[in-house]
Amino acid sequence: MASLDVALDAYLAWCRVERALAHNTVEAYGRDLRRLREHLIRRGSRTILDVVAADLEAWMLALADGHLSPRSIARHRASMRGFFRWLVDEQLLEANPAARLGGPRATRTLP
Repeated sequence: MASLDVALDAYLAWCRVERALAHNTVEAYGRDLRRLREHLIRRGSRTILDVVAADLEAWMLALADGHLSPRSIARHRASMRGFFRWLVDEQLLEANPAARLGGPRATRTLP
């Protein structure tokens, strides 16, 4: 049973080493996921096993209420979905609570 902190640190290390993501990308994912971690802790989740889809839906609503742009919300959503997909791939979770979570799509601007 991994704590949120341990799982988050392991995921970010995996992003750096295995996926060879750019430093700025990993930093952005880290900021997004730390915000998620704080939200989950406020809702009573201490480990990855405590997280349910309702917690993630509430987080997405909180982001929208926080007046973030659709593009920023989409990045937060992508960070979260990647994290939970990794947890399932690493067999740390049996089911992905973020699998069916929708959200706003980032809009593209014309050049």
